[in-house]
Parts: sequence; C-alpha cells; structure tokens
Amino acid sequence: MSACERDNFVKFNADRTYVGDEGPTLCNTSDPQTQTGTWKFENNDTKLTISDPGALGTDQYFDVITLSASTVRLHDTATFSFGGVTVSATVNQTFTAF
Repeated sequence: MSACERDNFVKFNADRTYVGDEGPTLCNTSDPQTQTGTWKFENNDTKLTISDPGALGTDQYFDVITLSASTVRLHDTATFSFGGVTVSATVNQTFTAF
C-alpha cells in the first residue's frame, strides 16, 4: 500500500451509508476527497455488500471474518483481466472504530 493510501478511512454510518475519505494525502490531486455509497450485511452477517457508484456502478462483495462493536475484518479474492493476462488478488481489510 502506498503512503498516500495509508491515511484513507471509511466511515460506516448506522443508516447503511458510508463515506470513504482520502485523508490528508491524496494520491492524485484530481481525485475527489470523499466518495459515498451504501452497505448491507447479508447471509446472517457473513457477507458485506458495498455499493459504490464511483466504481463503475458495481457492487463489491466481502466475506466477514470478524464482526464486533468496534472491529470488522473483511476478506475478498478478486480476479482481473488486463490485455489477456489474468491476475488474482486477495484482499484482507480491517476496520476499527475511531
């Protein structure tokens, strides 16, 4: 993760909206400071769906590894194709209350 990404944060609101903030250091000065979207738990809180209109209008799906009042740990494996080359990436994210 680059230094400009380390200060980013996401606030999940009780009304099932979220705000993603780039923090003080933007990776690209033309990027918006914040992005908004919606979130919801599914399958007895074992899956998290994040709807991000800024990401090509697609939903992102995560497995919920840990869920408590102060922490959520998420896991996802994504596959991307670029010019005939397929790449898989595993993403583990931990969000804590602040």
